[in-house]
Amino acid sequence: MKSPVPLEYCPDLLRYTRRTTREVMVGNVGIGAHHPIRVQSMITSDTRNTPASVKQVLDLADAGCEVVRITAQTKVYAANLENIAREVRAAGCQVPLVADIHFKPDAAMEAAKWVEKVRVNPGNYADKKKFEVREYSDSQYEEELERIREEFTPLVHLCKDLGRAMRIGTNHGSLSDRIMNRYGDTPLGMVESALEFARIARDNDYHNFVFSMKASNPKVMIEAYRLLVARLDAEGADWNYPLHLGVTEAGDGEDGRIKSAIGIGSLLADGIGDTIRVSLTEDAIHEIPVAKKLAAPFNDVCASKSGCGVPPQAVSAASRSRLLSDDTTKLQINWDAVEKSEASYLPHWSVEQGTYAVCFRLADSLPASVLERYQAKHQALLAELEILMRASGSRSALDEMLKVRKKIADLQISEIDPELDRGHGECLFKNEHYAKLMVDALKHFDGARYDLLAWAVMPNHVHVILKPAAGEELEKILHSWKSFTAHEINKLRGSEGKIWQKESYDHLIRDGEDLKNQVAYVLNNPIKARLENWQWVGTAYEDVAAGRCNHDLRRDAAATDEASHEKLTPSYDPFSYARRSSSVLTVMSHDLGGDHTVRVFTTQERWNALAHKISAMGDFKPEIILEKASVMAIDPRDEAAISALNADTQPSLITVADGLDLEVIHAFRELAFKADPRHPILLKDTLHPPSDDTDFIDALLPAAMNIGSLLCDGIGDAILIRGEKAPGQSLRLAYNILQAAGTRIFKTDYVACPSCGRTLFNLQSTTQKIRAATGHLKGVRIAVMGCIVNGPGEMADADFGYVGGAPNKINLYVGKTAVKFNIPEAEAVERLIDLIKEHGKWIDAPVGEPVEV
Repeated sequence: MKSPVPLEYCPDLLRYTRRTTREVMVGNVGIGAHHPIRVQSMITSDTRNTPASVKQVLDLADAGCEVVRITAQTKVYAANLENIAREVRAAGCQVPLVADIHFKPDAAMEAAKWVEKVRVNPGNYADKKKFEVREYSDSQYEEELERIREEFTPLVHLCKDLGRAMRIGTNHGSLSDRIMNRYGDTPLGMVESALEFARIARDNDYHNFVFSMKASNPKVMIEAYRLLVARLDAEGADWNYPLHLGVTEAGDGEDGRIKSAIGIGSLLADGIGDTIRVSLTEDAIHEIPVAKKLAAPFNDVCASKSGCGVPPQAVSAASRSRLLSDDTTKLQINWDAVEKSEASYLPHWSVEQGTYAVCFRLADSLPASVLERYQAKHQALLAELEILMRASGSRSALDEMLKVRKKIADLQISEIDPELDRGHGECLFKNEHYAKLMVDALKHFDGARYDLLAWAVMPNHVHVILKPAAGEELEKILHSWKSFTAHEINKLRGSEGKIWQKESYDHLIRDGEDLKNQVAYVLNNPIKARLENWQWVGTAYEDVAAGRCNHDLRRDAAATDEASHEKLTPSYDPFSYARRSSSVLTVMSHDLGGDHTVRVFTTQERWNALAHKISAMGDFKPEIILEKASVMAIDPRDEAAISALNADTQPSLITVADGLDLEVIHAFRELAFKADPRHPILLKDTLHPPSDDTDFIDALLPAAMNIGSLLCDGIGDAILIRGEKAPGQSLRLAYNILQAAGTRIFKTDYVACPSCGRTLFNLQSTTQKIRAATGHLKGVRIAVMGCIVNGPGEMADADFGYVGGAPNKINLYVGKTAVKFNIPEAEAVERLIDLIKEHGKWIDAPVGEPVEV
């Protein structure tokens, strides 16, 4: 029975907002919270082979891998993690190591002694999969849960005691019989399987864990993660655990990269995901550049080499109605706990739960002579403070020290602020786009990493009052603001210049009276600078007016307020697949829309380039020319255009207009939400077609993410690839995206796991042999699995399976059922072909000159 309250997995389907999570530390690497999206991979060597394992770990770390996983199939294998970890650290590499555990709780207990994180699979940690069909009564189900609690709790205690992290990683292919019989082979079953283990961890006050919901089918994987986020939100605000993303058994080559981009990329675009692993049936080193490129648009990729953060967003802070009158009575400082740091580090004076006033300036906002004069006086006062500290040996000389501290604050007012008000330099924030960008950055993680109390974005500098959350460092918060805005402003300006001065000025607010004065000072910045109706100033305090006091200027919205815009009703259910119901149109003799095949468009120029071989291209040819299709291009935000479209009773083929400042996924969602369903939609991979050639991978990943994500939500009746300029490659990419999204099958489909230490044969070469022998079997799905961990389950949708059963021995499956056992590897491909023939799925490969698509 469906809940009367609609499930939601992100606050806005039309705007990027990264999901707010708690921080999970894996060794020295933070996951979630304010950290960038982390890149992971897994070595493929035998865990008992210490030199080979260490080399692969080091190679991955050198390539930019931030967390490395190693399989530990038994306690004996897990014990050798001690040697691997020791040698990796001896080589000067601090990359965190993760033990991958299936079936063996004792292996997990051993592994936790030596590595920073343990991955457990809820489907087989304490359950043995027998594919039994049985009904569980509620009492029997509870007995099973109690047995799991007994098996899992010791690992929870050990990880908690040793400071280890954990991943509760569900795989679609290895759900337990207990889950399968109650929830079925479904995303809901995947989520419930993980939540059972999470509740045990939480009952033991253990929270240093992340979740994952992996599947080889991108649609299943996307739905499972969305459902997990919705369930976590429903459980409560403290269920904000980070998520590890991945499409398991994605395969190799283009197909593996496209499947990964569809599954991982579509979730990242909705703000879901804190660490990712691209699983390719290739050497693990090749996974890293793909993962980095997928994560890059969602991390602050330092254009000015200034570091990394997270794109700004409106984050829902804890519910609050904040009054300055309340905060002034509550603000007290334990001066015995105040610490001083060197002038190069912020804050100069700090205390736990302190509140700070901060000022930072654009790079050219002050003349050098002003800075030099200020710095000389500032250093003299700091030296005076140092003398007082040494003389007293404690905080007993507080009065004298406070006087000097006040001189430091007054120094900024007397030396710096008048010069700032004169408006030296370029005054970038007179540009409203840059000013809004800065305000958005300040509101980034308000209520999560800090409370933003007041702010003024002035033409050439920024004043802020904030209270960092427990464990957050003021300097890192400022760095996030600066690095993100530097990157974005340089991108808008088409430059790579320095945006911010290195130095920032901070003031530890002493008491309630000081807080009132600082808030008034910040909010009156526009008055001092004679800026009429300056809108880039505001406060979270409801009893204080932003801008000129008592001059009828409106108070700015609280920092946590969302930008006002109509919340549209989605045209689809994000938790189950259904194709958008459009009318059927006939274009160039091809029917599109309704239940018809999703068509492949191309441009007239590219059609002409392929014209000499189109007749020989079979199922893979371009179908419709863009310029001959009468496509209506619309800005989905143009209400007049949308109204005119919907007033027309005849269906039209529509698309999003080029050149808009919208993300592709959001733009087409908005079009689908607003346009009447009778109008078929042409999807495009980009709204800004490149004028120059691009690397193929740089075209492939965004195209797969954008178009694949929309197809998985049932949006789209035709597609057009323009990010890749080569006619043949763009056409191949279009068809491969349709295949990977499960929208249009035109060739053999493969589920191939990435190799790991469990693999019982050469997975890469075997996959290539199977491809070469069966690649012409349109519509046949073949699974190539290195071992039985996910084998039978991930083959749920496969027609045939090729699974390692013992070293160099293969078991062949039809669906989930093993039918041939212990076949020598040298014979196994031929025996697979025989099995396909037995079941009437074989056709001979077509004879003729091959045509490259």
